[in-house]
Amino acid sequence: MSQRRRVVFMANNIQELGGAQRVVDTLAQGLAERGHDVTAVGIVPVQDGFLGQSHEGAASYRQVTLLDQPLPPPIPGSGMRTRLGRAFRARQADRQRMRDDAVAKLGELLTDGPPGIVVTAQVWAMEHLREVPKRQFDPRAWRTIGQYHASYRAAATGRDLIRLQRSYAEVDVVTALCDEDRRAFIAAGLPHTITMTNPIAHWPAVQAAGNSQKVVFLGRLAVEKGPLVLLDAWSRIATKHPEWELIIYGTGPQAEQVAGRVAELTRVRVMDPVADPEAALQAAAVHVLPSLSEGSPLALVEAMATGLACVATDCSAGVRDLVKPDVNGVLVRAGDPVRLAEALDVVLRDTQLRNGLGDAARRSVEDRKLEVTLDRWERLLAEVWR
Repeated sequence: MSQRRRVVFMANNIQELGGAQRVVDTLAQGLAERGHDVTAVGIVPVQDGFLGQSHEGAASYRQVTLLDQPLPPPIPGSGMRTRLGRAFRARQADRQRMRDDAVAKLGELLTDGPPGIVVTAQVWAMEHLREVPKRQFDPRAWRTIGQYHASYRAAATGRDLIRLQRSYAEVDVVTALCDEDRRAFIAAGLPHTITMTNPIAHWPAVQAAGNSQKVVFLGRLAVEKGPLVLLDAWSRIATKHPEWELIIYGTGPQAEQVAGRVAELTRVRVMDPVADPEAALQAAAVHVLPSLSEGSPLALVEAMATGLACVATDCSAGVRDLVKPDVNGVLVRAGDPVRLAEALDVVLRDTQLRNGLGDAARRSVEDRKLEVTLDRWERLLAEVWR
């Protein structure tokens, strides 16, 4: 066993059913079970708890949420009249007060024990950590690892890249999800970036039987996940495959639009999101990822580990790293329901093709088993501590 260390994971919240939160939960539980002193810290609470409920029994690590309630949303509008208004200024003051409270509580938590290693799963969490006074968080005593769970492309097309360049400039290590993104972040001024793939929390003991006639989608019902693109594609092939069913697991801001579209289609069901997707995947034969933007999606990795034939959009370097076209899956252009429909049509027609893709997919993600990933993390913790 490697030397035991104090490890503090930080995320925007530690309860949401999201990719970053699931990774925090998996790594925190795994490292704690290996004897490390692990705490997971969320800044704000969410309504529906998740973290620490995905494994058998109680979590082996400490869980702390810094604030009792979410930050009030900012008042929209950027004009001078809005920014000078009493309501805007009061809302901003409330948000700043709550942020100050979170930073103060974080500082108290960090001083409640010896220095260790902080791992920030999200940029907003790192921005809070940077505000902790040095008497409570001395960078000379602590080590920091900054994770990024989206793709470089997503960071560069939004505000995240600027925030990363500012907040992650002085951390010991930045982790990207694949080599293509690692090279891009290095070129963007973060030379201490390495590749660290996310773990599969539970490796399926058996491969999906492959005799199901279900297509499954697991993801948030939001624009970037492409659920309406998927439903458009399904509408083009549903009559060709009357024995097949599409099952959607998820909720989100597009839930009403999805429900309205589903009402017009046949053999489509929308189900609540699941904390443990293994049963849903075992009951399917095909997994579809219609996303417009991703990092390295856990749902895709878990589907591949289950041995499903996967049809995915070429929406990120992380997806390209996972899916090798016509070897262990099928890739199509993102945002194109016609191409997605054509790919699904081919896969649904050919049992031999589905089985071959599923077998190859399962083999290709064996290096993401939890024990293998935890070994990598323990080596990383030892290296940054030197």
